[in-house]
Amino acid sequence: MTPPFPPGSPTQSASAQQIGDWISQFGEWLADQRLQLDRIDQRVRQIDPARGVQDMAMVLTVWQTLQTRQLDLLRLWDSGRLTTMDLTRVNELIWSDVNDDLAPGSSLGGKGGLSVNTAEASRMLVALIDQLTSRFQLAPRNNAHTARLIGLQAQLQRIKQQSGLDPEPIQTAHQGAIAALTKQIDQLTNLASQGGDLGGCLGPVEAGATRLERDLIVDHAQRQLFSQRLHTDQLRFHEAIARCRRVKDLAAHTQSQVTPAPRYAVPQVERLGPPPQEVTALDAWEAHLGRVEQALTVVDSANRQALAASQQLLKRFNQTKPGSALTNDLRQQAAQLIEHRPINAAVLTALIQAIEASEVN
Repeated sequence: MTPPFPPGSPTQSASAQQIGDWISQFGEWLADQRLQLDRIDQRVRQIDPARGVQDMAMVLTVWQTLQTRQLDLLRLWDSGRLTTMDLTRVNELIWSDVNDDLAPGSSLGGKGGLSVNTAEASRMLVALIDQLTSRFQLAPRNNAHTARLIGLQAQLQRIKQQSGLDPEPIQTAHQGAIAALTKQIDQLTNLASQGGDLGGCLGPVEAGATRLERDLIVDHAQRQLFSQRLHTDQLRFHEAIARCRRVKDLAAHTQSQVTPAPRYAVPQVERLGPPPQEVTALDAWEAHLGRVEQALTVVDSANRQALAASQQLLKRFNQTKPGSALTNDLRQQAAQLIEHRPINAAVLTALIQAIEASEVN
């Protein structure tokens, strides 16, 4: 049974009605998969518990993760009583990484920590169940080969559907492997229709189909992650350019108001160029952008501190009072200094300190 494909997309929510229908269908599909897993578990215990326990644990982990995601969706759905924010959150939950629902340190992708969303994990579950079904020959012996062949045909359709999720150039790269698998399954189908024995032929084709389906799921998930990363970096790049302009304006304003002003060089973000489309190059680009962002922070902070210190000096001067001839003379010098920009902070500081000292005396 093919899993129901979620409505909408990672960037656009479907309607409340569409999401409600899908949640219902997804729950029914999960219940059906659980029944199949219970049948497989009984068969595994009868045939080879030692060999099957790890495989069953993996498949049950995938199923339980999807079940947890289904329960979270139902809680958010709340019988359709959704605000716009709730609808966005439901959509995010549908398309987010299901590994978020696993225990710390666990991952559907093994040691590498593969990131897959609900739809991809569902197809992975079907592929794993089909693999176990074939391995432990759940169909009656006289119909086992036919059942496995039907499973292969269904798996081929899932593979084509998974490939169709990718851009056209990527689909083209898959065509050779999919065409070869299609040919193998057609040959098995013809052999079965002629009463031939499929016994030794099914295993290699099943292994190849399972490997191809998993590779397609993994590659698609990795491309999605890279695409999201690229989008985030593009936003960072444009923000850094805008921030660079703001810091330049701030530095120019500081130099016009106070001397000595900070003399840090403002990084030229445009020279970095937009984020590259290759993983290794993007790693280096992100590291470079991080250093540029740190430099912008240093320049921004230094100029703000200089302006704040200048304002503090003006505040101290305004708090002084006319007094003795010396005090008044010093205040007049300070006032004349303040009238001209940029203010010499060192001279003004010395004058204010002298004024404050004369007031005490």
